[in-house]
Amino acid sequence: MRGMERTRKAAGIFPFQLRSKRTLRRRVLMKNFRMSRLLSALGTWSQSAADDIECLGCVAFLSSDVAEAVARQMKHLPRSEGGTRASVLADGHAVGRFPRDPCVVGCMAGGYNRRVIIQTKVQAGVLYMLNKCFFPLLDAFYVAEAQRAQTAKKKIKFGWSRNAGAGGHSDAESEVTFIGLQVTKHNTHHTTAGKVAAFLKYMTCNFKGWEALREKMKWEIIYTQHAESTPMTGRRDCHITEGEKEMPGLQVARDFWERRVEQYQVQLDTELAVQLVVAASEGHSG
Repeated sequence: MRGMERTRKAAGIFPFQLRSKRTLRRRVLMKNFRMSRLLSALGTWSQSAADDIECLGCVAFLSSDVAEAVARQMKHLPRSEGGTRASVLADGHAVGRFPRDPCVVGCMAGGYNRRVIIQTKVQAGVLYMLNKCFFPLLDAFYVAEAQRAQTAKKKIKFGWSRNAGAGGHSDAESEVTFIGLQVTKHNTHHTTAGKVAAFLKYMTCNFKGWEALREKMKWEIIYTQHAESTPMTGRRDCHITEGEKEMPGLQVARDFWERRVEQYQVQLDTELAVQLVVAASEGHSG
């Protein structure tokens, strides 16, 4: 048993993850997205319902119906000089385009005075919930893996694909997309270069091979807004605040955000709320 436990930890799999999928869905959805609360929200969009959505809304992405509804309604927020871009969520063949399993990032090991971060590998289809607040940057994230043309000569070595052969990869080149999730009831949030830099450092500490993978991935952020919020119509810019001007490396973080990250917006309307009700009902029956 101890040998098996060591193997699981080496692979980034912890007992919490192995037993949590159905429990997390059922408890979180039923406690924080109660049917009575949601049915009330459909008519009144009460402040308390909005608070629930913001605090734990990303967990709803574990329901494929909710994620499908988001994919249908999300709108690209293009750069001023660029055109619209389709999300990887529109690719029905992408592996992990909707997450199925939850994982809490930032697990620690060791004694009180020698605690170390347990690094793990990024895997497609896993909803990574951060143990540290990066508001208003994102609340959670996952990655999806799509295949390019069969004529591609190079491969991005990344995880395991359901379309893979015996070697763990298909003959096509893998294209990995980072999908950040931000669920909010507020009209405006301000993204700062300091927050972006802190997040990138956090990812380097918690994930194996992150620096190389970061440069190879495509990046998407999905802003899910409360129904009464003013819809976002343009990109959220990244600013260097007065208090951050003396901090090193922030221009690099800002350039990364502006150059690499595509942004999308979706409004939490009646269709999405109904899908949350259905997800809560399924969790209760499971």
